Amino acid sequence: MQLTILQLFPEILNLYGDRGNITVLKKRCALRGIEATVISCSLDEEIPIRSADVIYLGGGSDNDLPRVTEALSQYKDTLLSYRDNGGVFLAAGSGYPLLGHQFSLRGKEYPGLSLVDMTTKEGTQKLTGNISVNTPFGVLVGFENHLGQTYLGKIATPLGTVLSGNGNNGEDKTEGVIYKNIYGTYMSGPLLPRNPELCDLLLAKAVERKYKTFPDFPSLPNEIENLAKGYILNYGNRTHK
Repeated sequence: MQLTILQLFPEILNLYGDRGNITVLKKRCALRGIEATVISCSLDEEIPIRSADVIYLGGGSDNDLPRVTEALSQYKDTLLSYRDNGGVFLAAGSGYPLLGHQFSLRGKEYPGLSLVDMTTKEGTQKLTGNISVNTPFGVLVGFENHLGQTYLGKIATPLGTVLSGNGNNGEDKTEGVIYKNIYGTYMSGPLLPRNPELCDLLLAKAVERKYKTFPDFPSLPNEIENLAKGYILNYGNRTHK
């Protein structure tokens, strides 16, 4: 088996160690006998979306987000086709709001990619700290630091329910989004090293799409990953009262 992982704009979208997510995707592919090819695309390069099995969009400075959405807007139809054909896409951190119809930044609205039915408005206070979220595939943990407040539409499903932290907007206890094989979340730090179950789910979905069968992945030892997760669950969430 072979999978191609496409990392978008790592030169500016690596605010919270996003390269760690790519490292984990590649490592867990290797542990499962899957050959992983990573393609890293800069802002000024052509983006080979049709060649991708997994697309990753990380977090960066708010100042860079208009440049990112402008660069991706020319591929909007291709990304919609990728989504509708079961393509796997993970957006974490400040890249997450770009999945929706629009997002606000410094009083100005910008068009999103409309891959997911959601909108993001600019809040007045940053939502920051460690976060834990109950999801259908286990408890996920991470770090959130966002001014955006995201609200999901009728055809979008939350990634999970906030156990501790703020989540999408600090109001409705939702965090992240799932639509088809599109996954978005404010959790960073990076995300996948502490949440191997999510990483394996993304890889399984990509294998299923490419090889027409959902893989029966054997369990892997996750002692270190679980220790990192346990720290946040037992101690790190003291950042939230």
